Amino acid sequence: MSQVICEYTDTTCHKCYINLNPLILDNHAKDKLLRLVENCYDPDTNVITIMADRCPLKQQNYDYIMYVLTALYHEAWKKETWEQEKSEADMEFYNWANSVSRQNILSYLSLSSNDTTNDTSPHLSDYEQAVSELFNQGEDDYTLFKYKESTKKLFVLHEDQTL
Repeated sequence: MSQVICEYTDTTCHKCYINLNPLILDNHAKDKLLRLVENCYDPDTNVITIMADRCPLKQQNYDYIMYVLTALYHEAWKKETWEQEKSEADMEFYNWANSVSRQNILSYLSLSSNDTTNDTSPHLSDYEQAVSELFNQGEDDYTLFKYKESTKKLFVLHEDQTL
């Protein structure tokens, strides 16, 4: 799919599909863009759909959509002062790389073994994925089980031991 596909739905209505893959967006900009477009985003296809029928001519509706798209893109890149002051608990998604959990587990692992290369442990990457899913997707049987198993592997606990 190209970046923008537009179609006419009737004599004046214009609908555009915008693929987000080619757009250059960092995590903040993509998250903000998706919050701005709300229900117009399809996560399965990574496409935003914008429709306009407020103007009397097709070309005017197309121009309006391009204006809205441009405004959304540039607004997504803006960082407001209040966004800089957000804490980890205020974030829209859990970011393991910047988390206190990562710092704590690396500190613990470096104390328990005199090896400081624990950041590359396969058990740590499983734990990272499990913690991220738990925070981002919420608590359910699957995410809690995955978190439990990855924690047991990370701390080398056996079946008969409990947390």
